[in-house]
Amino acid sequence: MIAQLMTSSPAGTLSAALGDTAPYFDLGPAPENESCVKQMRLFGRLSGLPFWCLASTAEGQQIVASTADSLAMIPFAQIEAFQSARGPHLVTTESGITYYSLPLPPLGEMPALAIGWIRSRPDQRPDDLVFAAVDAGWTKRQLNDWLQTQPIASPELVDRLLNASWSQAGADHREETLRNELTSAGEQIEETYEEITLLHSITGNLHLSRNPQELADWSLARVRTLTQAAGAAIWFEEHHGPTHFLTDGKMPLNEKEFLHLCTRCDKRDWSRPFVKNRLAGTPLAQELPELRNFVLCSIGERSQRFGWLIHCNAPREFGSVQASLLQSIAKILGTHLQNRELFSQNQGLLTSFVQSMVSTIDAKDTYTRGHSERVALVARILGEELSLAEQDLDDIHLSGLLHDIGKVGVDDRILRKPERLNEEEFEQIKKHPEIGCQILAGLENLQHVLPGVRHHHESYNGSGYPDGLKENDIPLMARVLAVADSYDAMGSDRPYRKGMTLDRLEAIFRENVGPQWDPQIIEAYFRARVKIRRVWSAHRPSNLAALSTCLSLGRSRVTPPKK
Repeated sequence: MIAQLMTSSPAGTLSAALGDTAPYFDLGPAPENESCVKQMRLFGRLSGLPFWCLASTAEGQQIVASTADSLAMIPFAQIEAFQSARGPHLVTTESGITYYSLPLPPLGEMPALAIGWIRSRPDQRPDDLVFAAVDAGWTKRQLNDWLQTQPIASPELVDRLLNASWSQAGADHREETLRNELTSAGEQIEETYEEITLLHSITGNLHLSRNPQELADWSLARVRTLTQAAGAAIWFEEHHGPTHFLTDGKMPLNEKEFLHLCTRCDKRDWSRPFVKNRLAGTPLAQELPELRNFVLCSIGERSQRFGWLIHCNAPREFGSVQASLLQSIAKILGTHLQNRELFSQNQGLLTSFVQSMVSTIDAKDTYTRGHSERVALVARILGEELSLAEQDLDDIHLSGLLHDIGKVGVDDRILRKPERLNEEEFEQIKKHPEIGCQILAGLENLQHVLPGVRHHHESYNGSGYPDGLKENDIPLMARVLAVADSYDAMGSDRPYRKGMTLDRLEAIFRENVGPQWDPQIIEAYFRARVKIRRVWSAHRPSNLAALSTCLSLGRSRVTPPKK
């Protein structure tokens, strides 16, 4: 039996009609961008043979495209054989017609074949061909004219053409696959570069002074562009502080719903991100109907969790790349929050230490109680008048509080002696800057105050102690403290004398500018003298409220805790 799939005329369009012996199923023409149609046309260009694209279903076969108008007549038995072939296949008949086929990609879910036929010699006019033309309504002249335009090839040539076309198409397919893989690899490299750049930017902003809310808000939108999620959110709680719920894009959950989701998932293993791509039909989808897919990561470990990070409702499924990126972001945020908490604890210990040291000095030298605090206040005002940076002001303030810490190593009888000190006793007192420096030298977080502690008794002309430094060789911090220390020492009462009047004190400043004190510091004093006097007079001992300022979390020179 012959399946006659024919045109209504030699120049007509395929009607996709099957013979009476074949079931009819009208598929209509397939789009040109279908893989099977594109492959069939490629076979036609490579071989020069006519081809038809045949799609098969349970209802029957149908030609959905062709390389040329022709009489499509294929024996049903050959169609079955062609369908089982894995490569080029041909059958030669006694009537001089060679039938051939090549496999094609499916049309949707329907198997597809590239099929065709060709005569072996020009003088052949097989009965099957004549019957097909008659059934199509052609005249004898129409058939003769059409046959003169059709290609002719021996079975051996057809076989070579089919195999060559099959091999070339395979090579083209492999080349296209390689191009696609290269394109995909390029996109992956670009995406990876963007991820690395993002992670580098985030880690570059992990200063302890950086507010976690700013860091989280800064990273939200940047990360969402990489995951292509419709919405993203971060919920976290600061150490002994408020909670924050930050969102970006179209977030389908409010804070209450988000926390409900986190509670539902809390018992899982959070060493890996939780990825859920298909929520439709699940109980969770009934509770949160606007949530289609998501990646949820824990910020911090179960024993010390600070919050959660989620990206949701991506147009495609979340993969391992997006999940790993979000896990990295969550770990960075968790580490930052943990470091801030550890640093806060370290700050408290450091503050307590400084307070204890200042109290120790006051306990040993009751006659100068409050001296270190007043020196710190006056030194800070002088620094402000010199337009120093806030960081330097904090350093000067802290150094002022600790500048006399070395007195704990001086004999109490000398410190509390009500009369003037003799030369030997004064030599003992002169050792306190070095002693103080030795006490603080082992404390890494206080290294920046050591210049003020060691050199606050140096003189501008080089006659001071302990190192006899001169002019700008004396650290600026120490030159400022020298003026502040002298101001309080001359203005305060001592057991052996009353404090000097302001006029006398300032006269000494003017007389000794240059030999003892830095001229620019003395000039700063006179510009700020009213403010200094007011703050100095109002001070009461043990008022260390300002200590938290100079030990604030924003200190860039304090070594952060290592994670």
